[in-house]
Amino acid sequence: MEHVREDFLWAYKRLGGRKALLSWAGENEKEFFKMFFTLMSKAAEQGLGSAELVNALRELAGEDEG
Repeated sequence: MEHVREDFLWAYKRLGGRKALLSWAGENEKEFFKMFFTLMSKAAEQGLGSAELVNALRELAGEDEG
C-alpha cells in the first residue's frame, strides 16, 4: 500500500501527464470539476489555500510551473 501514490504518479506520467489530463477534462468537464472541487474542499479542511493546493499538486506531479 505504501507505493500506491508512486504507482499512480508513474501511470499519470506515462498516460500523458498534464496534456492527457487536459484532454480528458475537456471531454469530461462535469467529472473534472466534481473532482476539482472535492480536492479544493479537502485542502480547505486541511487549512491549505488554493495556491498551496496548486503547488502541492505540481510537486506531486514533479512538474514546473506553466
